[in-house]
Amino acid sequence: VVGDSMEPLFREGDTLLIQRDMTRTVDGERSVYRINGRTVPASMCRQIASFLLAVHGQHATQALLNEKQHVSLLDAFAKDDTELSAYRAAFSRVCDAKARLEKHLKNLSDAFKLEEIYRFRIKDIESVDPKPGEEEKLEEQKKRLSNAEKLEKIGSFVEKALINNDRGVSAADMLGRAADAVAKLEGTVDKAAELAEKLRDFQYEVTDVAEYIVRECSVDVDNPSALLDRIESRLDAIAKLRRKYGGSVESVLAAYDEAKNALEAAEDGEEKTGQLERELGAAESDLSAAAERLTAARKKAAEQIDGRVSEELAFLDMEKVRFRVNVSAGEYSSSGGDDVRFLISTNPGEPLMPLSKIASGGELSRIMLAMKCVFAESEQTSTLVYDEIDTGISGRTSHKIGQKLKQSASSGRVICVTHSPQIAALADRHILIEKEEKDGRAETSAKPIDGDGRIKEIARIIGGAKITEKTVAAAADMLNQAKGENK
Repeated sequence: VVGDSMEPLFREGDTLLIQRDMTRTVDGERSVYRINGRTVPASMCRQIASFLLAVHGQHATQALLNEKQHVSLLDAFAKDDTELSAYRAAFSRVCDAKARLEKHLKNLSDAFKLEEIYRFRIKDIESVDPKPGEEEKLEEQKKRLSNAEKLEKIGSFVEKALINNDRGVSAADMLGRAADAVAKLEGTVDKAAELAEKLRDFQYEVTDVAEYIVRECSVDVDNPSALLDRIESRLDAIAKLRRKYGGSVESVLAAYDEAKNALEAAEDGEEKTGQLERELGAAESDLSAAAERLTAARKKAAEQIDGRVSEELAFLDMEKVRFRVNVSAGEYSSSGGDDVRFLISTNPGEPLMPLSKIASGGELSRIMLAMKCVFAESEQTSTLVYDEIDTGISGRTSHKIGQKLKQSASSGRVICVTHSPQIAALADRHILIEKEEKDGRAETSAKPIDGDGRIKEIARIIGGAKITEKTVAAAADMLNQAKGENK
């Protein structure tokens, strides 16, 4: 988990401390939330805490009361995501097919609306028919033609001076004569042959330079001025297209392709529409079949949940309570085509109603406990907090609730705020919560107790403010009996 700075707030295996500091100010109460000492938004604390802690009380809201979570709980209980995975793959294919069809229909509609514009664009661009890189070549040719007279003069001068003098005194001729003369000194002058060879090399190089310059300065055009006019006209036409269609020849060609494709799509629109509609129909057919298989698997799992929750409710002396996981047809979504709701009826003759409609807090807490026992393995919450689960129940039922709480604690942590000695006696650990006044202010404290402290507090729950030997003995007996059951 990372914070705003993208540095990890904690890693797997680390100790996790979630902290809320409350300060009273002139404007009211101010809260600061921290995770492992670092300030974080309240929403992040709530999100992380939801995976760690579930509170069950008269006014608490949890996943079991959130109907949006019911389908996930049902799937988790089934422990087989084969049908769900197949459904999601089919749902993804339908979404893709719909997206392709919608995009095609939009393009088709746009093409019909812009048909005249597209036709004009195609005609406009085809009339010039620009090519990638053409402007650069034309600019280079324009530059040469603009300097044609100068090039011709320089080329002619270099040719006459170096290789083609009609008087036979060009630089190449003179180097050749000098090479012949030096060669005759061989045997008389040291290195005469070597020097003669160098002069001939110079003659060849001068000839190569002259031929290159003559070739590059040559403007092999009968009427350079007329050709220059045509080039400038061509460059002007290309420039106009660039200004109209995006600033470059590449953007002009892209605009041309867009127009061509749009008109082709319009011409082939009906055929393409039919093809995409058939693909969507096939995908929807596969989705419908996958949804039916998923629904059948869910209904099978729902029947198992119904029976197991009913057994748990009966154990908690709620035999007349009816519970049902209702799986009905709904709109297709990424989680399936089912609406899943947990329904319950707490009294004979009453219709099944959503869990959120149950008014009695104590009754609801017991129902939550029964459901938690069934969903214990599939839920990911590691700590459960029960508040007022003992409201309005007998000692016998309290003992059964305690047993179920003990069972739930085998797969996680269970914290129970209770006034029932039967439930408290079954706990592994006790924390005493007290409120007292100090310096005119109420303070609440929580401290662990054991040994005689446990006996004393259970005795106080049994007998009230006055603790007698009998209540102490009864408390000790409850704890001893609980120890035997815990074994």
